[in-house]
Amino acid sequence: MNYLTGGRRIVVSSLKNIFTFHFTILFLSRIVSKLGDWIYLVVISLIIAEHNPAWIPLLFLMKITANFVFSFIAGSIVDRLGPKFTSISSDIGRAFAIALMPFFLDSYILFLLVFIDHMLSTFFSAALTPILTKTTTKENRHTANSLMEMIVPFSQFIGPFIGTLLLLINQAFSFYIQSITFILSAFSLIFIPYRDDVRKGNPLDGYKKSIAILCDDIMFAGRYLWENHILKNTTLAMTLFILGSTVIDAYEVLYITRTLGLQEEYYAIIISFGGVAYFISTLSNVLLSQRLGLHNLFFVGLLLSILGNVIFVLATNVPMLMIALILMAIGGTPFFVTIFTVMQNIVPIEYQGRVSSIQDVLPSAAAIVATAVSSLFFYVEDLRIMLIISACVMFLATIPGFFAYRGMKDSHNSASSLVDL
Repeated sequence: MNYLTGGRRIVVSSLKNIFTFHFTILFLSRIVSKLGDWIYLVVISLIIAEHNPAWIPLLFLMKITANFVFSFIAGSIVDRLGPKFTSISSDIGRAFAIALMPFFLDSYILFLLVFIDHMLSTFFSAALTPILTKTTTKENRHTANSLMEMIVPFSQFIGPFIGTLLLLINQAFSFYIQSITFILSAFSLIFIPYRDDVRKGNPLDGYKKSIAILCDDIMFAGRYLWENHILKNTTLAMTLFILGSTVIDAYEVLYITRTLGLQEEYYAIIISFGGVAYFISTLSNVLLSQRLGLHNLFFVGLLLSILGNVIFVLATNVPMLMIALILMAIGGTPFFVTIFTVMQNIVPIEYQGRVSSIQDVLPSAAAIVATAVSSLFFYVEDLRIMLIISACVMFLATIPGFFAYRGMKDSHNSASSLVDL
């Protein structure tokens, strides 16, 4: 009882320090945007799964290819044009791309719009990192990151229900709602007091000069990641994890509706349950981060998430799927949030856009390879066998994950000034 009472006091005190006026604006804008994101994501997945299931891997490939290609330059542009300007511009651009999708659901132009949407999402993600770092302190940063991560499961819980309802009414509604949420998000970011200090050597001024600057930035960020033992191994662990999990994510809707034979309504319910599980795990992560070192959260989270994916691909009924989603949530939240927090604590804020975007390059490349290879065996191999192989691949992430854990633990024990682990 004392532990629970003390934990509640720690969390309440921590939340009071985190929820400043500006962080609250950022937090609410993300809720609005992510809620619309899940509405449109579920709808487009169900539409394609019903009419063109062969498009599923291609749709997923467009998403991760956009992230991979533009991760090389997104951080450089963010650091030089300014995070605030880049994030607002990205939201507005995504709003227009999403609004056009209902007109091209039976056309290959849909893939171009999905590519544009995720290209701009890459720029936004790179811009959000320094903004979030600026609005938090080293002491409350992991808690703040956990709260921001909590937005995704909350949206995942509410979004599928709304999306399924809108799909029954009108296919286009969900896309228009998502477009409106991006506009609202862009408007709210205007009130974030982040001053964009545009640096010399604007990458958009002069073709030859811009290419040279971007190449220098890519080399700098790559060296920064490779020379830091913790960043290198967390990146490799994330890459190997995503190499296996991408295939499971890409074929999730077909696995649930075709292999397990569940109706579309069950798919929405299962995804929403996953959102609840992630929401609860995020709250527990806020509490545990106050008592456990980040090294423990990282490695235990990795192991639990892998176990959850294994159970998911072996599931034969809904209860097994629920258990799998719970384990994936309990493990996935601390695993990914810790990687993000460690990067923020190690990398100076003026370089975070570049380093964070380059850190996404290897995982994005792994996702592309996994999706491309799996699509070749889509009509050849049994879907469950392909997913089981993908789950086994995820165990490779424990090798660099263990070395990252050791590095974080050593930094924690030595009270490193670089990263508060």
